Amino acid sequence: TNLSDNISISAPLGIYHFSRVEGHSIDFGVFVDDAFSRRFNSSLKTSYGFSDKKFKWDLSTEYLLGDYRTWKIKFAAFNKTNIMFGRSDKYGELVSTLITLISKNEFRDYYYSKGFEIGFEGEIFPILNLRTGFKNNTDNSALVNSDYSFFNKNKSYNNNPPVYETRINSINLGFDIDFRDYIEDGYFRRRTAFGRSFILFSGDITYSNKGLFNSEINFTTYELNTRAFLQTFKSASLNINVYARLNEGTTPYQNLYSVPGNIDILFHSQTFRTLNINEIIGDKILTLNFTHDFRDELFRLLNIPKIKNWEIMLSLIFNAAVSDISNKTSEILTNPVKSLKHPFYEVGFGLGQGLLPFKIEFMWKLNYKDGNNF
Repeated sequence: TNLSDNISISAPLGIYHFSRVEGHSIDFGVFVDDAFSRRFNSSLKTSYGFSDKKFKWDLSTEYLLGDYRTWKIKFAAFNKTNIMFGRSDKYGELVSTLITLISKNEFRDYYYSKGFEIGFEGEIFPILNLRTGFKNNTDNSALVNSDYSFFNKNKSYNNNPPVYETRINSINLGFDIDFRDYIEDGYFRRRTAFGRSFILFSGDITYSNKGLFNSEINFTTYELNTRAFLQTFKSASLNINVYARLNEGTTPYQNLYSVPGNIDILFHSQTFRTLNINEIIGDKILTLNFTHDFRDELFRLLNIPKIKNWEIMLSLIFNAAVSDISNKTSEILTNPVKSLKHPFYEVGFGLGQGLLPFKIEFMWKLNYKDGNNF
């Protein structure tokens, strides 16, 4: 809800959430956007859980430098509840709250984290962005504190898994390579491909050391991500996403990577449709996502009466993944972890309609057939 051109607060749907760890929770946030000549952004989010009886807060600020605000200084401080493997969780707070209250089968796990983070990044060249930062965080396990739901009164929630409780001080070095053209609007450089093919690269190194940074654990994590959009014929296109992660040292359970999965009949793009959320976890990961969107070009090409004008959208999907745990990380794990030491494959297709905001997909596992194979 906007109070002015630069200040807003949480809207009604953003002041409540529910989880089996926090119970009924009241949330409130204050947001500052594009202040001081469109250079300053900040947010303060607060929350109180009536079951875990904890007050949480999350403060983040950033200031943009340069003629086109291509440099950024940022600071964050927090004492909050974190979503386990939140990078792979594509669902919003409202979806999680409703599913939990209705089905009493929460798909998320949580842990507590407090600390601070500082960072600096900027555009060295028009195609190259570099970043660096330091982060301090202390993580602690969370327990199930509520048994409430609208239905299923006799059913109990699943346990919330413990984390490896530790303090981590780490530095991060990263880069982004973007060959797309940009438009300068007097304030910012807006990247756009003008509908043409493009490819993006990004990478990060995160380093934690007991002696150098007074951290409680040693590890180095290497990450590389490539995303490509390729025009094939007419309006059809191929989307490719490749993610690779390699770890040296010991990684806490909460810092592992979860291969993006889904819940029951809902899905998001660039995820594995036949895998559940947090089903496959590791610190040595390679995932590939290929989606060819034919749009309605094939149906127009076949020239079938009536159907060619229905704007039926067709897409073909292929996903593959490899996941494993390094020896040093496995030594400190207390939670069971499922790996994919040999490549996992799934394939399928999707159907939609040009004016409708949803589509139906049919996906099959090609190997590792157990549980949800279709």
